Amino acid sequence: MDNEASDAEILSRVSRGESAMFRVIVDRHARRLHAWAYRYTSSDEDAEELVQETLLRAFRSADRYDPSRPFVPWLFTILANLCHNWHKGHKHTRAASLDRETDDGGKLLDTIAAPHAGPEHATLDSETVREVRAAVNALDETYRPVFLLYYFEDFSLTEIARTIGIPVGTVKSRLHNGGKKLAETLSRRVPG
Repeated sequence: MDNEASDAEILSRVSRGESAMFRVIVDRHARRLHAWAYRYTSSDEDAEELVQETLLRAFRSADRYDPSRPFVPWLFTILANLCHNWHKGHKHTRAASLDRETDDGGKLLDTIAAPHAGPEHATLDSETVREVRAAVNALDETYRPVFLLYYFEDFSLTEIARTIGIPVGTVKSRLHNGGKKLAETLSRRVPG
């Protein structure tokens, strides 16, 4: 397999009949897609299904991919649309979705806890992390996808706008308002 080829080159080859090349796309992006879908759904099973459907749709659409458009936002557009549809069809409560274990064995949001010298801060840091997790998970459907793409996937405002299908100004507004809602929630929950 040609692991050095760009995503656009690989899709072009897939559209010309080299379907085995799509494995490179899967290897490159499935883990990142799964992490985002898991943060969105709080369910490994649902995240896995959404990622599989995303990759299947990308495979089937290889011949329609516009190589002038960045690949990762295109792929996340598919996933974001599927997640949106998933959300509309599920009555669910949000568990602590950011408790997912990281490569080093820690928890994703444990990295936000400030390092302190003394053990007396460990309990406070642990509680703060739990509160931040709960606040992020409680963000409204309007704000959560934008927030996750911006802060967890490092998408630009333009990439988020394209991915979700909203104007850049709306992305800015949702980031601002979502951040305010998160801050309000945290100010009520986290001891000062």
